[in-house]
Amino acid sequence: MPQLVLDSDALSTLARERHGVKFEKCLLHLKAAFKEKSHVLVPAAVLQEQYRSSRYDQAIDIFLSRHRRIIQIVDTTRELAREAGHLQGKHRLDTRYSTDAQILMTLANWRLALVISTLWQYSNIGAYFGYCCESDFTGLLS
Repeated sequence: MPQLVLDSDALSTLARERHGVKFEKCLLHLKAAFKEKSHVLVPAAVLQEQYRSSRYDQAIDIFLSRHRRIIQIVDTTRELAREAGHLQGKHRLDTRYSTDAQILMTLANWRLALVISTLWQYSNIGAYFGYCCESDFTGLLS
């Protein structure tokens, strides 16, 4: 059963309920994961990108609490950090890609995972793993 990985943009869109095409697409993937009883994964590094102040934290925390039965926070273990760091080193990616590398290593470790995002860089980084990518709302499938 495929797992769903939320990146920073997708988490922010869902938590802040920013209605529009992006929100509807995120919600569609989230509802499908709920229906399939798939895990929804959020790497801890994504939370770091989202936590900025009490005002911003509240929307994220409410969303995560509301969906705590299906959303799992994936901690950055030493091994995950090492794998992500090696990915960055191998492809000469600077620190701007740290969270993205952790997201991709989460995908690689969970197998059959799907990440939803509006960010183009997954097409570039994901290609290293042979993931197939679309531009608007990237679907990275192993």
